[in-house]
Amino acid sequence: MFNIINYTIMDNQVKSVDRVIDNYYQEILNHGYADLTIKRFHDYAERFRKWCADHHVSAFCEDVAIQFCTEELGSYVFSSNLTNTQKDILRVIRMIVGFDKNGVFEIRGPRREYKFSGIKDVVTGHIARYVDKKHPSLDTLQSRKRVLENFGMFLEAKDIRLNDLTPDLFEEFFSQSIIKSRKEYKTHIREFYRDLHDANVINDDLSKYIQKEPHICKPIALPTTYTKDEIKRIIASVDRSSGNGKRAYLVILLAAEYGLRSSDIINLRFGNIDWENNMVNIIQEKTHEHVQFPLLSSVGNAIIDYVKNGRPTTDSDVIIVRHDSTFKGKSVSKTLVYKIVSEAIAQAEINDWRSKRHGPHSLRHSLASNMLKQGTALSVISNVLGHKSTETTKVYISVDIDKLRLCSLQIPPVASNQFRKEGRI
Repeated sequence: MFNIINYTIMDNQVKSVDRVIDNYYQEILNHGYADLTIKRFHDYAERFRKWCADHHVSAFCEDVAIQFCTEELGSYVFSSNLTNTQKDILRVIRMIVGFDKNGVFEIRGPRREYKFSGIKDVVTGHIARYVDKKHPSLDTLQSRKRVLENFGMFLEAKDIRLNDLTPDLFEEFFSQSIIKSRKEYKTHIREFYRDLHDANVINDDLSKYIQKEPHICKPIALPTTYTKDEIKRIIASVDRSSGNGKRAYLVILLAAEYGLRSSDIINLRFGNIDWENNMVNIIQEKTHEHVQFPLLSSVGNAIIDYVKNGRPTTDSDVIIVRHDSTFKGKSVSKTLVYKIVSEAIAQAEINDWRSKRHGPHSLRHSLASNMLKQGTALSVISNVLGHKSTETTKVYISVDIDKLRLCSLQIPPVASNQFRKEGRI
C-alpha cells in the first residue's frame, strides 16, 4: 500500500500537486514547445494530477512521482520494455520532478538502474574515487557504469573473482559480441583495475594485462560554419526591444565573438569581467583551461544594456539569468542557449540553414574558420578557443578550401602508353 496516501499540506514549505503542475505548465510554454507537444505534455500531467486526486494526495514530493510511475508504468527509469507512450509519460513526470527540485527540466533521464552483480561494493567505491578525482561528464560516468555492469555479469557467469583474471580471460571478455567498442571497454576496465590496485583493494595491478587497441584513423566530420556576412546577419536579426531580446543578443555575441561554449556562457559571472583593464577571464567548464579575451565594446555595451534594462533583480553573480516568473533570477540552461542561437539563425534567413547545425557550437566553429581564412595562426586560434593542443584546432583547416587549393601539387607527366594526356586509360 502507498505509504504516503495521507500525505497532505502541513506547512508553507510543502508545495501542492496543483501548484507544481501549474508551474510546470507555465515553464513548458516559456520553452516554446510545439502546440502538439504541449498538448501531449498537458494530457500526461493531467493524468498524474487525477491519480493524485484518486489517491487523496494533495502535497507533492518525489516519492509521490515514483509511486505513480511504479503503479502506472512499472518503472521510474527508462527501459526498452516501456512503450513509446509510457516513455513520454515517464519523461513528463521526471521533468516535473526535476523542475520542482532545481528549476531545470530533466531532458534525458537515466536510461536504467545499473546492477553490478557480486562486485557492487567494489564498484561503488571505485565510482566515488573516480568522480572525486576526474570529475567525468554524466555521459562518461554512465558509460563506465555500463561497462562495469557487463564486466560483473561476465565474472558471475565464469564464477571467478576480480583478482583471478588472466590475459586470456580479459581477451575473452573484450571479444564478446555485446561489446561494440573494444577501445572504450579496455580504457574503462584498465582504469578500474589500476584504481583497485592503488586503493589496495587487490594486491596485483592486473591492468598490465590489458593492451591498448591499435589506433585506427576515422574520417573527421567537417564542422558547420557560417561566413562573416552570415554571422553579422545572425547578430542583427535579434530584436533587442525586450529583456529577452537583450539577453539573446548578449548570448549570440558571446558565442560569435569569443566562441564560448554554452556551458561557459551560462556560467559567465560578473567576476569574470575586468572592467578596469577591459579584459574577460574565464576558466572553461569543459577543459578547465584559462582563457582571456579583450572586452570588446560590443560585448561590454551588451552586458551593460542587459543588466540595466533587461536583467531581473537578483543577488546571483551569474550574468545571464532566467526571466520566467517561477524561477526568475536563476541560472539559465544550455537548452535555452541552444534555442536562442537556433532561433536567431532561423530569423537571419540564411540559405540552407536547416541542413546545417545551428546551435552555439556552430558559431564557435565559424569564429575559428573565419580567423583561419584571415591568415590567423593555428596557435592563436587554439588559444582563443581554449584548446589544449593545436591538433584539436587542425580540423578547421579542412573547411578552408582556398587555403587547401594552395597546397595542391601538380600532377607529374606519366611516361606510359597506358595513359592518355587527359589522364584516362
